[in-house]
Amino acid sequence: LLQSAKGAQAGGTPWISFFSPEEIVQMATDAGFPHARCVSATEWSALYFQNRTDGLKPARAEELLVATT
Repeated sequence: LLQSAKGAQAGGTPWISFFSPEEIVQMATDAGFPHARCVSATEWSALYFQNRTDGLKPARAEELLVATT
């Protein structure tokens, strides 16, 4: 966790907090989003970056919360 915060700070990204995927999904559900899930960097990289001809890859540590009503 500390290494992630230092890396974010060095890159100019404000570090606010850290949550496990289970915690953030529960927070979204508690906030009224009936459909919430975390998408790992591995999953969305396979979906959106797999066949790129320019070699662009996403940051390894980025995870996304997808929540809908």
